[in-house]
Amino acid sequence: MVYRDTVTLFNYHESTGIWYPTVFSGVDFGVNTATNETTTGKTGSDAVTLLIHCTPDRQFITADGKEKSYQAAKVYAQCGNPADCITFKTGCDFIYCGVWKGIESLTEEDYASGLYHEMNQKYDGVYQIHSVAFFDLLPHVEIGGK
Repeated sequence: MVYRDTVTLFNYHESTGIWYPTVFSGVDFGVNTATNETTTGKTGSDAVTLLIHCTPDRQFITADGKEKSYQAAKVYAQCGNPADCITFKTGCDFIYCGVWKGIESLTEEDYASGLYHEMNQKYDGVYQIHSVAFFDLLPHVEIGGK
């Protein structure tokens, strides 16, 4: 399988109120497009699967060649330097399909309804993380989102 896609992961560091973007290239990103009908109209219900290679000790190489260590969500929340780590917090962190225009951190309070909601309203290819699974045989993480 050839991994050719590029995504930007947005991690929210709650104690500082800052979003930290990380760009990954050489990933596999698949979208299952669907639409649900509701009494108020149609809503999108796309489901995505993202595969990112990592080392057996859960180190990830970013698109710019930097190494970031994976931390569980509660450990990440306590991290003194969140720009050096990543996490995949379900129901909070999100993925943007492609390279986000800037990799500087973003402050949540700068967005009236929050960064995720504003990006999801303005851009296609924004998906909140809903599931995470690590695999050891061929070290990688599989992330599900909607």
